[in-house]
Amino acid sequence: MTRLQTVLLVLGFAVVGAVVGELNYRRTQSSSAAGSATVQDAAQKKVQVPEGMQVLPLTAEPFAAQAILKALTEAGLVAQYNESDKSVWVEEGREQAALDALALAGILPGSEQFDLSDIQADPEKSPEDYKRQKELALQNSLSSMISMFGGVQACSVRILEAKDTKPVRAEVRLRLDGSMTRSLQKQIVDSVAGVVEDLQPANVALLDESGNALELPKAIDLFSTPAS
Repeated sequence: MTRLQTVLLVLGFAVVGAVVGELNYRRTQSSSAAGSATVQDAAQKKVQVPEGMQVLPLTAEPFAAQAILKALTEAGLVAQYNESDKSVWVEEGREQAALDALALAGILPGSEQFDLSDIQADPEKSPEDYKRQKELALQNSLSSMISMFGGVQACSVRILEAKDTKPVRAEVRLRLDGSMTRSLQKQIVDSVAGVVEDLQPANVALLDESGNALELPKAIDLFSTPAS
């Protein structure tokens, strides 16, 4: 290889390196700009919740909003839908009542917001907020599972944390096809107590939609003497 060829080869590598460097720089700048735009867009989309209202922990697509608002209104709740961030607002302090109403209407179970595998830690959330989000995910997963049991039309599970001297408890509101049976009772109680930490089967209450205890059929005594 002549000296001229060597010089040309070196110059060629230098040109290629400069071009690649310029392309990488432009790509980096483009990514940074896109990232900044995404952050700005997210900030712009953040909506101010009206006073006296709170956001439900679910994301509602526009096509489902009407059914959600209808279920909440029929339950006697004041609710609003914000299409820009797909959020649903209810009166402060009525979150659990709203979640019960939606679950019993067959809307809440299956919501991606409450899929345990989709729960993500949000740096803006406090540990208490994150714990609540996980708790709601578990409640909804149980509600969805129990609603598929034979004899159950809809279900809403509420987990009550231990407080003072009271142990962990759970309330299961049900809409049934017929009456509660002992086999269905055992199936539901075992399902809830089996996944909730420190929850004893005796502390799982089965209720109707109004919050009244569901009565079980009396056991038949095969050895009793019929009344004459």
